[in-house]
Amino acid sequence: MLIQAEHNDFKVKLEILNHKESEVSIITNAVNLMAIAMGDPQFEEFCRNYTYEIEKYKWSWFRYYSYKESYKGFWMNQGLTGFQVYTKLKAGKEVLSDETDYESDIYLEIDRSYNPGVIGYTYPSTKWQWIYQRIIDTWGAEDVAGNLAHEWCHKMGFSHESSSTDFRKHSVPYAVGYYVRDFIKKRKM
Repeated sequence: MLIQAEHNDFKVKLEILNHKESEVSIITNAVNLMAIAMGDPQFEEFCRNYTYEIEKYKWSWFRYYSYKESYKGFWMNQGLTGFQVYTKLKAGKEVLSDETDYESDIYLEIDRSYNPGVIGYTYPSTKWQWIYQRIIDTWGAEDVAGNLAHEWCHKMGFSHESSSTDFRKHSVPYAVGYYVRDFIKKRKM
């Protein structure tokens, strides 16, 4: 089944396998919400101006003290500026594709197994990404949209650490996924 959405100049095309009719509605809604969030002019501003702080600890005078260190740009961003990340995402040239088609091409399969603590996943050697059935069944469309965006960022060549670190949530996949989810929640769509 093919689901398409567009907002301003951002297009999403999602092909889905292994789905039930009851899951089509939330996935369609999530695709529309992803297009709205990433097609909004605020998305470019978000990418251009992405900054974050990490709390650090230092030993001095026989005690630890904490301080915050500021960073500009995404973590693990292939050496790209925020605007270059935005431009790359808008171009829609997935790593396993030869085509710059200016759309997000998502190939989604529902995983009916159970893996607690994991929402979805993908592999570098395939165009497919997976989301667990329990997520579709229990989460809102904004959270599903955020996960679709996160996994698609991997298809665009962006990565993050496999273990949880202070920096991981500032990688392109996490930051963009959180942006999509939070953009929608703030607007109560």
